[in-house]
Amino acid sequence: MEAIKTETEVAAIAQKVSDAEKEKKVSWTEDQQKAILTRDCNLLVAAAAGSGKTAVLVERIIKIVTDENRPTDIDKLLVVTFTNAAASEMRERIGEAISRELHKNPQSRLLQRQLTLLNKSSITTIHSFCLEVIRSNFHIVDLDPNFRIADQTEAVLLKQEALEELFEERYASIIIEEDKTLEENKIRQEAENLEVDSNLEKQGESTNLLNLGQDSSFQKLGEVPTFLKLVEAYSNNKEDLALQAIVLSLYNFAMSATDPTKWLNKKQKTLTLKKATALVILLGLRFY
Repeated sequence: MEAIKTETEVAAIAQKVSDAEKEKKVSWTEDQQKAILTRDCNLLVAAAAGSGKTAVLVERIIKIVTDENRPTDIDKLLVVTFTNAAASEMRERIGEAISRELHKNPQSRLLQRQLTLLNKSSITTIHSFCLEVIRSNFHIVDLDPNFRIADQTEAVLLKQEALEELFEERYASIIIEEDKTLEENKIRQEAENLEVDSNLEKQGESTNLLNLGQDSSFQKLGEVPTFLKLVEAYSNNKEDLALQAIVLSLYNFAMSATDPTKWLNKKQKTLTLKKATALVILLGLRFY
């Protein structure tokens, strides 16, 4: 006759099985042991997916925080992962490991302290850690402490708005330059029409007027500004959206570099351009 178990009894049996599995001694390889026990030096662990890197890291952390000779509080460690899910899993594993050790030695004040400090520990993503650093030191970087992270939609809209303003500024600057060029041409024409005074005292003044049109800053009206050449090369006759897309694509790609400005300058030299890259300097991109 089969024994009938209640739901409570079944749950209790399942918990015992789970606890027994956790109590099983893990057999670490020699390399894993080195990764767990090595101290006082930089350590790089490289292994394939599913090979137990997270388990090794958890064990290493447990060994560090439970070392009776020179214990380190867990809130003094920085444990960084790539995703929030991985960070949560890491925190949970460490909590379970400390709880198991505390179950073996319930009187250990060290383990009790580590379990209490677990909620304060920096087990997080690199982005969350950087955000916390900025919030804690906003006065140093001169940033409003009430700042927030823009969501993806906001970021796209802000970039597009900044890009459109940038293009408008460039178009406006061309109009200003054209007006300036017209004025310079007018002055130059007037200077050329002046009769050269034979008086030696006025010779220097006349020479200066005649040389006005030869100044390096003088631009002939017929010359097409570099920005307009760029627009004509990468846009159609109706709109410049194609060029805007190129600029935005370049911006996004450059921002993936450690130093975007340095990367752009390097690429500029690689292309052996005599002047600044049009998409960087002429369009006035600024990287923060």
